[in-house]
Amino acid sequence: MQSYLAIEKIRFEERLCVAIDIAGGMDSVAIPPMAVQTLVENAVKYGVEQSSVGTEIRISASHANGRALIEVANRGALAKLGNSTRVGLANARKRLLHAKGGSASLDLVERDGWVRASLTFPLS
Repeated sequence: MQSYLAIEKIRFEERLCVAIDIAGGMDSVAIPPMAVQTLVENAVKYGVEQSSVGTEIRISASHANGRALIEVANRGALAKLGNSTRVGLANARKRLLHAKGGSASLDLVERDGWVRASLTFPLS
């Protein structure tokens, strides 16, 4: 993900601002392959690319009560279905459920001027 963001930062220059906040203890948490990458790519595609002035992307990871929460957020609004197939999100949900079980979830919401994609799953 960091390499991808470095390339996109070159591409979008000042139009892309990234803030990353990873809580202590998250470095040992197993995350399904490409789950976060997919969410970051969507934030770039539907947030940064669609905005003439760019946007901020915030990536956070924390844990509480035996569950992990990973969030990728970008300023903006949820895109209309238009040219989106939503295949990336559907595949990310399938990988998450396969790797972490039925109590895992991937939610996409628009709130307070931010589009937030949140992965939650049990730590064990």
